[in-house]
Amino acid sequence: MVYRFLLAFVAAFVIGVFVQSCTPSRSLQQISTREVPDPFVRSAQDVSDDSLVRVRWMCRTAVPDPLAGQEDGPRIRFEATLYGEDVIAAEVAKECRMRESLDVSDTCASASRERYRSVHHDNTRLRIRLDLESSFSVNSLNSRFWDVYLKDERGIAYEPVEIIQNAPVIVREDTLPEPGRAPVRGAVYRRAIDMYFPREDAFGTDFISASTREIRLVVSQNRRELTTFVWHIKRTGDSRSTSTGSAQRAPSGF
Repeated sequence: MVYRFLLAFVAAFVIGVFVQSCTPSRSLQQISTREVPDPFVRSAQDVSDDSLVRVRWMCRTAVPDPLAGQEDGPRIRFEATLYGEDVIAAEVAKECRMRESLDVSDTCASASRERYRSVHHDNTRLRIRLDLESSFSVNSLNSRFWDVYLKDERGIAYEPVEIIQNAPVIVREDTLPEPGRAPVRGAVYRRAIDMYFPREDAFGTDFISASTREIRLVVSQNRRELTTFVWHIKRTGDSRSTSTGSAQRAPSGF
């Protein structure tokens, strides 16, 4: 009787430690909305620190791990970054710094920007990068577990036209204590997934026009909405907006 009680206690303890280790910290700041400038206009913001620029365009939350099978079990850190012109410029500048040390020449910036366009086709597609992190299983980090789509201000949904999943990486390895047995080894896994959405609807109308005020990204599973990220667009001249520069909008379709 006592042995069974101790066995049950140890099992509960191990499960509790495992679930806690597989769940993002409660201190994780949930960011469901962001205020950003026109995504097709290069703003006046400094883009020398690419990680800081990405944070300004990134939303995040934690969703149930699809392989855990428990609503209150392990969770996945789920981040989404909208690639506006500022984020693209920061990525281009980072590439040039790696090639040319501290100085970024106009020639390198122009060439890197063209390479970015040839790879990501940002003249016809809108890029959103997902960064997923799990301590439960590397197999949890697969886009097939979720339905991810954009929704415009008319309520029309847009599915991605292409999804590219990068190889998962191990962020760190953990050792979980297990009383009376050898420690259980685990790891924190992360995966970047690029999703590309059309910039135009089926009738050739721009999904994001000069009058668009917000972009919504919906994440659902088995027809149940898990979270919605919203980017509020503030342009030059908006009463609540800061200056976003005077550049022309990057045209679509060519």
